[in-house]
Amino acid sequence: MAVKKIRKISSTVLIVLALIGVVAFGMTVFGGYVDPNAEYPEPIYTNVLLYTVYGMTALAVLAMIVFGIIGFAQSFKTNPKAALGGLGALVGLIVLMVITYFVGSDAPLHVGVDAQQFNTPSWLKLADMCMFTIYALIVINVLALVVTSFMSAGPKQHASASEKKA
Repeated sequence: MAVKKIRKISSTVLIVLALIGVVAFGMTVFGGYVDPNAEYPEPIYTNVLLYTVYGMTALAVLAMIVFGIIGFAQSFKTNPKAALGGLGALVGLIVLMVITYFVGSDAPLHVGVDAQQFNTPSWLKLADMCMFTIYALIVINVLALVVTSFMSAGPKQHASASEKKA
């Protein structure tokens, strides 16, 4: 019974969020322009679409944090060692992000006037941190795939000699 209730609630939330997104997108695309004769016409409802995306992103991050904490607490009750292993992975990710932040370059870029506000050492290091962390996680994932595929394709345990005679 609980599974049906969870499925019904999650399906309803998905449909509502999808409809909100479609309505915001439709308002942006079909709502008209501030100045239709401009070289690059700006849709009237661009802010509605942006705030909708911001809200959904914030909601997703909040749900991820809350359910992560709840899942950790429940897992810690049943299997503390496994729960601490998951916490270790989170700590490892944070350490990786700190390392990649300090490895990142703070050399200014030659960009247009509009992007100059982000051409500061902290923003440049943050951008490099994001890219280097993504690259490192991709490499770690590929290595994990290769290692686990070799481990699962390793030698199979064969029946013992006494079992073969029987």
